[in-house]
Amino acid sequence: MLNRRVAGLLLMFSLVVTPSMTANADTVSATITVGSFPSGVSGVAINPAGTFAYVTNRNSYSVSKINLATDTVVATITVGSFPSGVSGVAINPAGTFAYVTNRNSYSVSKINLATDTVVATITVGNNPWGVAINPAGTFAYVTNGSSGSVSKINLATDTVVATITVGGGPYGVAINPAGTFAYVTTSGSDSVSKINLATDTVDATITVGNNPRGVAINPAGTFAYVTNLGSGSVSKINLATDTVVATITVGSEPYGVAINPAGTFAYVTNGSSGSVSKINLATNTVVATITVGIGPRGVAINPAGTYVYVTNSGSDSVSSSVSKINLATDTVAATITVGYNPWGVAINPAGTFAYVTINRYSGSVSKINLISSEPQSISFTAVSPQLLGAKTVALSATASSALTVAFTSETPNVCTVTGSIVTLLMTGTCTIKSNQSGGSGWEAAPEVLRSFTILPSPPAGEVGVSIFDGSAYTNTKAVKLNLVWPEYATEARISNDGGFAASKTKVVSLGASVDWDLDDSVKGIYTKVVYVRFNGSGIDTTKTYSDDIILDTAAPVVESSSVASSGNSVELSLKATDDISGVDKVEIASDAKTVQKDYATKVTVPASDLGLSVGSSAIKTLAVSTVRFRVRDAAGNWTTWQSLSLGSASQTSSKLSLSVNSARSTTSILSQAGVKRPAGGSVKVTTTSKSCRVVGSRVLATKAGTCTLQVRVTTAAKKVSLKTVRLTVSSK
Repeated sequence: MLNRRVAGLLLMFSLVVTPSMTANADTVSATITVGSFPSGVSGVAINPAGTFAYVTNRNSYSVSKINLATDTVVATITVGSFPSGVSGVAINPAGTFAYVTNRNSYSVSKINLATDTVVATITVGNNPWGVAINPAGTFAYVTNGSSGSVSKINLATDTVVATITVGGGPYGVAINPAGTFAYVTTSGSDSVSKINLATDTVDATITVGNNPRGVAINPAGTFAYVTNLGSGSVSKINLATDTVVATITVGSEPYGVAINPAGTFAYVTNGSSGSVSKINLATNTVVATITVGIGPRGVAINPAGTYVYVTNSGSDSVSSSVSKINLATDTVAATITVGYNPWGVAINPAGTFAYVTINRYSGSVSKINLISSEPQSISFTAVSPQLLGAKTVALSATASSALTVAFTSETPNVCTVTGSIVTLLMTGTCTIKSNQSGGSGWEAAPEVLRSFTILPSPPAGEVGVSIFDGSAYTNTKAVKLNLVWPEYATEARISNDGGFAASKTKVVSLGASVDWDLDDSVKGIYTKVVYVRFNGSGIDTTKTYSDDIILDTAAPVVESSSVASSGNSVELSLKATDDISGVDKVEIASDAKTVQKDYATKVTVPASDLGLSVGSSAIKTLAVSTVRFRVRDAAGNWTTWQSLSLGSASQTSSKLSLSVNSARSTTSILSQAGVKRPAGGSVKVTTTSKSCRVVGSRVLATKAGTCTLQVRVTTAAKKVSLKTVRLTVSSK
């Protein structure tokens, strides 16, 4: 990127790439070195966008990818053995994959054009030579020269779904515009096989001349034209009747054939005659024979239909050339010297450049300017960081030619672009490339890339931090921080120390909820503070936001408890304390149900809420012996469950009595009350009554009234139950 950050601010400017000098027509403007022995009759394929060319290198077992804006090889992709053929490389209509025939590997390599990698190797027949893709881009058809067959490849599954037997030595293949039939020249059978692409069967075998090679179909899809290398002729086939309706004599060893966009003339290269035959397709006659160089092979017509370009393979580097033929005058308008032994030629969609291969002995591709053109440049305004919530952003770029600039996304998972509008998909770096392909007297502009950051949009609310959404207490040091950051912040610095000491500070990605651990290393300090600062362009990185919370990890202490049945209710008397967050809730449970209440020293719960039934005796008693309870503080810490006996809570006997200033042993009292010490367990007696005191193992009566004793019985298994014993203290 060319963005620079100075004093925390993003400097934005337009990026302009200086173009080259003016290009003259009919000159080689670049010679691009590729692999060893670039091969094939066409040998070069240009993607539909006109941005890249792909060349098969037979002896290097590779494909060279050429950036047509920079005239450089940007990738060399290893494929199978001897990639070459009459159409050794084909690109699907979407421009996403290329398919390369490997003659000695008996396979087709599928190349992902976005990643420049081979994603599938598909075994076909022996010596695959030609490959064509149907207009829908769903199937490829490969001629297997030594197997006498055509392999049909499903391009979605990368598998051969049919092998269709044709004549001997299948060579060229062409598909009609409707995508319903394929026509295969079989050089060993002197025929053309017509394949029904719906049934994968040969519907007709059409006899043509000797050693048929090239095949071309007119734009209307009504006639096919086949060059017969051994007969010096062209066969015209009526595609409705599958019959040869004309045999047109041309020069010696006719090889390539091309039809102009209007469908009115065909141009045939005559390899041994050093000429091109122009055929009037209405009269089926040669109306001109145009002398070119030695060994003409490849032929291509510009999109406007005004010129044809012919590769002359030559006998040496001097005689290797490209002939430019003016189709209005049927004369050679220019002879352009290229590398030694050129064969294939392809013209970009804009009609501004031709790419000549194969300069087989020089291992190169020649780029020819087809029109005089001026250089141009793109000025692409930088995009500042964007918030994801904005959803879209408009791009601004202009070409010095005033032609429209096209945008594409290099990061489609982060952002996409339609026209000049970018849609933001996720946070990250969005990279957009701009191109202007040229035309109207202008060269293609050098590509310009711009990148910008997509940042998360902050949640609604005031900038800052809260712990557990502003909770006052927590019972765990592992908390959730809720962040609201300033717009265009890129990250947060979080610390348990207001000075942001490195050992207590962490840099985290922005998110509405962030996991964090409070500092619990200092005992006795329960209020914990979290501090946050935010980083980002234009952000005050020294501004501190904070929130605090009380960390309480200890459960409340139950000092006394008793339970009694009263009518149709259960009454729980409690005294519990919590010095940090305070006692908050109490739960009472039977075997059937649990009820939660706010904490109070006396809690009354209807028996029905606990799922308890009432007995039928004169004095109502609950048909259950015990209930359980536990207490929680405001931080969420619960005590363990404790059991209370309803039976002993209601026991008050005239035998359990004391006189003021008298005393009885606890053992005697508990025995009389029916409370037994469990084997291996213990019993503890306490009281908060003003009518008595527990002194050691004795109960001393101090004042007339009721002496209530709390009895804690612990079994050997550490199971605890609480019982209540009441004594009457009299004045005598």
